[in-house]
Amino acid sequence: MKNIEVEFTSQGVLKKHKAEIREEKTGFGVYEYIYIDKSLEVPQRELLRIANEKGMAVFYKEYKIFPEGKTLMDLIKKR
Repeated sequence: MKNIEVEFTSQGVLKKHKAEIREEKTGFGVYEYIYIDKSLEVPQRELLRIANEKGMAVFYKEYKIFPEGKTLMDLIKKR
């Protein structure tokens, strides 16, 4: 598993944490996403910003956030 450092602002404080890059297999192929530990408190607007900056989907608690204008099919790496 690969790790990536993500920065986000929560309650006015800039925080840096390591997140995992994981792969998921679907019927269409394999795509990578950023998994952020659910014990962290990350606002939804920050999740969207991270997804847009990294160009990858972000999974956090029950949320699956995709970069603006992208769908799962746009993120498939291997078929």
